[in-house]
Amino acid sequence: MESFRRNMKYIDLSVFGALILLAVYACIAINATTRGNHNPLIPSHVMSKQIMWEIIGMIALVAGMLFDYRLLRRVHWWVYGISMVLLVAVFAFPAVQGAHSWIRLHSLSVQPSELAKLALIIWLATFMANVEESEVPDYRLRKQWIIFPIFLVPFALTYKELHLDKHSS
Repeated sequence: MESFRRNMKYIDLSVFGALILLAVYACIAINATTRGNHNPLIPSHVMSKQIMWEIIGMIALVAGMLFDYRLLRRVHWWVYGISMVLLVAVFAFPAVQGAHSWIRLHSLSVQPSELAKLALIIWLATFMANVEESEVPDYRLRKQWIIFPIFLVPFALTYKELHLDKHSS
């Protein structure tokens, strides 16, 4: 609990307040555009879904501000590996609008390419921090070759997701 109080002093309340105002504005805009609209393309629950995601986003924001990001250095390979497994797993699920980009389990939908972006950021940040913290940092290209295949694998898998059904139909 003491760590929570210590970290709370670093939260910028003006930014948090601005985000709340933007969330309220988004709800007002959605309400104004969907009220009385019986368009079958616009779900009736769009407002409640927006509010739910805004609350989840605010909770995630506070959790992210209180999270010690240095812990990610220990698990960066795991995060990368899990995201690559998910990028391969999309091919086991049916295509959505001609692309194998989503994993859908009942009402939960996940787009692994978005998780892969986060995994690449974590991996690259860890890699760069390790180079910087080494006794003699070496920034020459021949010492940085590992970056290319690390980025190429998710790029190729994401590219294949979008082009798999276009060639088979």
